[in-house]
Amino acid sequence: MEIVHARLETHQVNVAWRTFLKRPVASLALLLEDPFGNLFELYSHSYEDTYASDYEQ
Repeated sequence: MEIVHARLETHQVNVAWRTFLKRPVASLALLLEDPFGNLFELYSHSYEDTYASDYEQ
């Protein structure tokens, strides 16, 4: 899993979202940090990670 970390400022969040949505990786975690140091985690998983089973492979 790849991790992208960005602070909750408009420009950085926009860049982080573009990175988050366009990376050709199976799964990705986006960590957003607010001004108080709190982290918010968003995860993206590919169709294969989410729905694939041993029967489909």
